[in-house]
Amino acid sequence: MTTKKPNPNAEPADQCAVLKRGVGDAGEPISQSQAAMYLNNYMAAVKGTSADGQNYGFLYGIDQIQWLLGKIAAYNLGKTGDDRIQAIRTYFGCTIDPAREPVPAGQIVNTLFLIPVLGNGNDIPDLKIERDDAILGNPRPCPNECFMLSAFFQ
Repeated sequence: MTTKKPNPNAEPADQCAVLKRGVGDAGEPISQSQAAMYLNNYMAAVKGTSADGQNYGFLYGIDQIQWLLGKIAAYNLGKTGDDRIQAIRTYFGCTIDPAREPVPAGQIVNTLFLIPVLGNGNDIPDLKIERDDAILGNPRPCPNECFMLSAFFQ
C-alpha cells in the first residue's frame, strides 16, 4: 500500500489532481511509535500557542463507525468505479463561531467530522444524497477531556 505524496514543485492544481486519484488506497497503517511521534510533535508545536489546551483526540463509538460504513455500503450498491464511495475524509471544525461569541473558559469547542468521498475525490455531500445524515460528527473530546493520555503516547 502506498500513499500518494504531492510533488513540491508541482502547481497546486496539479497536486490536487494527483491526490484525488486512487482515493480508495489513501492512507496506510502506521506503528505505535510513529503515532506517538506524530502526537508528541503536535503537542510540541501547539505548546504556548492559542491551540495549547485544545482537544487533540476524538472518540467515535464502533457502533457509529459501523453506521457510517453501512451508509456507504448501501450507497455503493450497484455502482462502479468513481461513482462508488471509496474513502472517508476528516475535517476539523469548531462548535461555536469565535468571531461571534467568546470561547467559554475551559470548554473544548474544536471538533472533527467524517465525510464519505467518491472515487473521484469529491465529498459525498456535494451529491445531496438522501439527507444530511451521511456525515458522522460530534465525537467525544477524548483523551484529554475524559481520561489521562495512555502510556502509549508517552
